Formats: sequence, structure tokens, C-alpha cells
Amino acid sequence: MLRIREMRTTDIPFAIRLTNPEGWGIPARDFRRIIRLDGRGSFVATEGKQRVGLATTAHYGRQIAWIGNVVVGKKYRQRHIGQRLVEHAIKYLSRMRVRHIALYSFKENFRFYRNLGFVQGAAFVRLRREPEARRFAKGTTFKALALSSVLSMDRKAFGADRRLLITSLLDAGAAWYLGFRIGPSGSYVVVKTYRDMNEIGPWVSFASDSRNLESLLRLVIDRSDRKPIEASCPVTNRQALRIMKKNHFHTIHRGRVMFYGQVARIGQPSAIVAHGFLDKG
Repeated sequence: MLRIREMRTTDIPFAIRLTNPEGWGIPARDFRRIIRLDGRGSFVATEGKQRVGLATTAHYGRQIAWIGNVVVGKKYRQRHIGQRLVEHAIKYLSRMRVRHIALYSFKENFRFYRNLGFVQGAAFVRLRREPEARRFAKGTTFKALALSSVLSMDRKAFGADRRLLITSLLDAGAAWYLGFRIGPSGSYVVVKTYRDMNEIGPWVSFASDSRNLESLLRLVIDRSDRKPIEASCPVTNRQALRIMKKNHFHTIHRGRVMFYGQVARIGQPSAIVAHGFLDKG
């Protein structure tokens, strides 16, 4: 009989074994952070003594929440376990009185989420840059941007307060950030570090010209220790896509932000250069 319970820290080795075959590469520290931020918001599906599936959530007050890491072991698929996990997550977030529920979905999963009541929002492309031997010329510098400014810009662009999530990443040494401010406008980028790659996002920019954005990107490339770099950019941000292509990023996946019930209109989506996927891992 299928049961769904809250995820515990003792489930983390199982979560890693389950997600590694998907190529997500989520380390134990990410699952520990998810549980620490909300000890009741992540779930494990079991059949008897066997753990068979997983789903996590992250919510930001009552404004919006995100579902991530929905995965079922290969032996247990086609039994509606993924559906039950997502429905359980929705019920939990509804009890928390969250106004909007969203997730990032790649193209192959659109139908699955539509059948559960999700509708398609903005499209994005997943980009990847392979490491190169050359490094960019030195000389580009930005005045350090205070973390308080980063958090303020993120809240304005995202539409909800992700302070706890971002500071927990930085405090744990799992990410670093760069940014600048010119008059009332500015830009910042958070870079998550993994053993075998770096991930750009969130990257937010308010009225910054392409030269500053490209300089910021090149600093990220220089500091990435010749690791591959990935980012998920909204297809509507053509300036960002031009800069990424110019610096040898190529498309590896396509997806959409999906919302439960109806598309939410929050924040300033036009300011988003790259999504964070922070809620995923």
C-alpha cells in the first residue's frame, strides 16, 4: 500500500540514489537545506518498507511556493506515484494558505503536470557552456554590492522574499554572488557551486546595458575554475540570450514555468536574466 510521509534527514542518502540517475547531481547539503528551511514540506512515498519516490517544496510566506525534485524509482513508475506525491504537496501548500504554487518543468513533463491542473507560464531554455582553456582579459571590476541590495532586488524581481533561501546558500559556502549598482539600476548574479559544474541563477538586472551584463558574465566564467556552467534563461529576455550565445552557451533543454490553477502575475519577470532553480536543490 502506498503511503506518503514527511522527508527526514535519514532519507537523504535515498534521495541522492534516486536523483543521481536523472543527472541532477544534487548533493546532500542541498537536501539538508531544503529540510532545514521547512521540515514538513518535503515528502517520501513508500510501499511497505521500500522508499519509492520523492517530492520537495519551498514556500515564501503566503505569496508563492515551488515544487521540486519530483521523482519516482524506475521500478515503480506508471503506478501514479508521482501524481500522488504532487497532489500531496499541493494539499500541504494549500493548508499553508499559499496563494500561488509553481514549478519548473521540462518539455517532456508538460502533459503530466497539465493533467494535475497546472497551466503553462513563461518559457525558458536551459543553456550550458563547456569549459575552455582561455581566460578573459583582466581589468573589469565592479564595486561590491551589499547583500542587502541583492536581497532587495531579488524580492522586487521575484515577487516574494527569498532571504532565508539565498542567505542559507551563501552561509554554507554553496554559492557566491557578484553585482553592481549604477544610479537607481543594477544587477546581481548568484552562482551555485557543485563538484562538477556551476549554475548561474538567480540573475536579475534592472535597466543595465548589455556591456555591463556581459562583463558580469565573463567574471563568472573566469571564476568558475574551468567547470561547465549552466543557466536557465527566459526566452523573452533576448538581450540575455544574445550575450549567452556570444559567450559559447548552447541550448540543452527547453521548459516552462508552470502554475497550479492559473498563471500568477507577481514580481517583475522582465528583470530576470536567469532563473535560480534554487527551489529544486
